[in-house]
Amino acid sequence: MVTGHLSVPELDIHTIYDQLVPVEQENWYRQRVIQAGSSPLFRQAFVEATGHCNFQPAGYIAALNALQYRLNTGHWGNKTEPGALNAAVAASGFGSFDPYVRFRPPPLVNSLFPR
Repeated sequence: MVTGHLSVPELDIHTIYDQLVPVEQENWYRQRVIQAGSSPLFRQAFVEATGHCNFQPAGYIAALNALQYRLNTGHWGNKTEPGALNAAVAASGFGSFDPYVRFRPPPLVNSLFPR
């Protein structure tokens, strides 16, 4: 059962066009985390891509750098904002593209998950 209780920082990355796990589930999960009082440990970032976990290596590196920053400093700063993540993508040396976008998933409707 998903409780939303986090004991360590979590950076949740998701493609916005995922046919396997619809992005609307990210909204549902974020609500569980907020209700559990774990939102200070939690951030989400979204990649404009199609497919499940269809991330490029530079996108993974950027996300890992943001998570490492959180672990080292105790706060997220702006490291999970699309601009900061895209700057980290460019700095990775694995390409100069902007995969991360500002996105708010719509609500999950007609769900089998309890509200």
